[in-house]
Parts: sequence; C-alpha cells; structure tokens
Amino acid sequence: MRAGAGAGIFHAALRRLWPIVAVTVAVVAGCGGDGTKTFEDPRGEISVESGEEFRIELSENPSTGYFWRFRVRPDRSVVRYLGSDFELEPGGEDRAGAGGTRKLRFKAVMPGRTMMLLANVFTGGERGRRPVAVRRIEVDVSG
Repeated sequence: MRAGAGAGIFHAALRRLWPIVAVTVAVVAGCGGDGTKTFEDPRGEISVESGEEFRIELSENPSTGYFWRFRVRPDRSVVRYLGSDFELEPGGEDRAGAGGTRKLRFKAVMPGRTMMLLANVFTGGERGRRPVAVRRIEVDVSG
C-alpha cells in the first residue's frame, strides 16, 4: 500500500457516514441532548409516557428580579416535580443583566392528566405586582 492511501480510504468512509452522523445529532438535540424529552416555552397540552422524565424550559432573567414560580403544581400522583436549574445564555457571564433558561425537571409517574400553572413573577420587595407571563400547561401521561 502506498503512503497516504489510508487517508483516502478514511475520507471516503467519512463522506458516506456523514449523513448518518448528522441525523443522529439532530435527533439527540431534540431530546435535550441527554435523552430527556424537552418542551421549550410550552403552551397548552404536552404529552409524555408513564415513567418518562421530561423538562420544561422557559426564558428567565433573574437579574431583574423575575423568576418562574408555580401558581398551581401538577398532581403528584401523575407527574412529580424533580427540581429546576438555571442556565445562563451563551456569553452571558460577560454581560451584566444577561438572561437565560429556567429548566424545570419532572417525571411522569402514572397514566392520567394533570395541569400546572407557572407565572413569571417579580420576587423583589414590591408586593402585588402582576406576572409578566403565565403558562398553563396540561400534561397528558399515557401508559
């Protein structure tokens, strides 16, 4: 075998495999990257399978005093709330007042339907401020 022939074979194989790699990356990205079903800024109804973990992602800017809070939590016998994380938007660590994404984690416990109500509310010193956004989310859990 002449020198450099292996590189040609490698590049030919890579050209054939590239579409498969691209589709795989796209599918994983739609699942939240870690296999968790992700709903970005949902409104209305979402559907999940019993036993499945899922995530709801909402834009948030806690530096302004606004946070997403439950007004009504989902029925724990159908959907269990696991917690939340906040992820700063890319480059946000270099900018004062940058926003990001609130990631609420859940597990579908058993088949059924439940509703949750989330509000983006001011948590500073002023009482009685109206939420800047509200999300009513119906969760349909199938068996």
